[in-house]
Amino acid sequence: MPVTARRDRPPAPAAAVAAAMLAAMAAAPAQAHAPPWTPGHIAIPWTFEPWVLACLAASAGAYAFGLARLWRKAGRGRGVGVGRAAAFYAGLLALVAALVSPLDALGGLLFSAHMVQHEMLMIVAAPLLVLGRPLAVWAWALPAAASGGIARACRGPVLGRIWDALTYAPAAWALHGIALWAWHVPALFQAALADDGIHTLQHASFFVTALLFWWAPLGAQSRAGQGASMLYLFTTMVHTGALGALLTLSPTLWYPAYGDSAAALGFDPLEDQQLGGLVMWVPAGIAYLATGLAVAARALNRGGAPGRARRTGGQFFGVPGAGAAEGACGAAAPCPSGAAGAGLAGAAGTDLSPSAAGAAGAGAPGTAGTDRSPDGTFSITPPVPGFDATGRPM
Repeated sequence: MPVTARRDRPPAPAAAVAAAMLAAMAAAPAQAHAPPWTPGHIAIPWTFEPWVLACLAASAGAYAFGLARLWRKAGRGRGVGVGRAAAFYAGLLALVAALVSPLDALGGLLFSAHMVQHEMLMIVAAPLLVLGRPLAVWAWALPAAASGGIARACRGPVLGRIWDALTYAPAAWALHGIALWAWHVPALFQAALADDGIHTLQHASFFVTALLFWWAPLGAQSRAGQGASMLYLFTTMVHTGALGALLTLSPTLWYPAYGDSAAALGFDPLEDQQLGGLVMWVPAGIAYLATGLAVAARALNRGGAPGRARRTGGQFFGVPGAGAAEGACGAAAPCPSGAAGAGLAGAAGTDLSPSAAGAAGAGAPGTAGTDRSPDGTFSITPPVPGFDATGRPM
């Protein structure tokens, strides 16, 4: 039975603030436009949009602060491992490459560069960020008290139901597929090139739906079983490959807006389109295939066939357990001083709230506050009162 936090004061709106941080980070990919150019002079500068840099810096800073608090409580590398933290920052670097480097400006001049930018957002940055468990770590960066209005909203079922609906794997798969195909319809793609507002919507929809899509196979407690995750990855590989093949093999130019700028850079516009189609076809297919194989290997290593996971709430702060491999303490080994009683146990559900620490007692094996789950995952409660062992508001 997990030790849960007390209800002695309003909880911090961890879910809402963490979701807001994710929304701010998701807004960062919105800015992309062609730099001014003339046939005799084409500049391809770095793009330093202040609000994009601010979103990236805020995401990185909140993650670092939350991770430091978590590791002070549980021990370095425990709860969220070093590898997952590295994945998150690698994802941020991928966003920098896509949005700040000259690739952003070049994407306004060449269709192939624009496709590289899209793939950086959807198949590099998004899965790496999901692997980093940002919602769990950002929750640890929050203060212990916050406004009552948002706290009441977090206690209610609305946020949880919205999150459940958006991260339900079939829904995320459909949203991502619709965004990908709809925005490559020539009329919509050309409109995005001509209007910064529409371009903002295009990039944001690609990135947000990619985050939701990757949450299913890589997220904390996917509602799709591992077998279903492999199916979603395979079908996405097929339909994105089909779109890339259509672009590659088409004898006509889909997006004439790139004609003049591609020619000015020495590219045949149709060859530029074919190269962009290959970018979508091959690298994306490899990414989906590799992830599907990793999901299959994980299922085999757990000693069971891929099956359907439980459909439960509390997905905001879930962190997958890896037992002793993650260096977790508790049932398998004594916790270090100060972290004992936090209830860290390998491959078990945990509660790292202050009340749980006090219940277990310092210096003793952290067997209290654990909740072994059948799917081998555990969750971390932010260090604030009013949240249960899954991180959901009480």
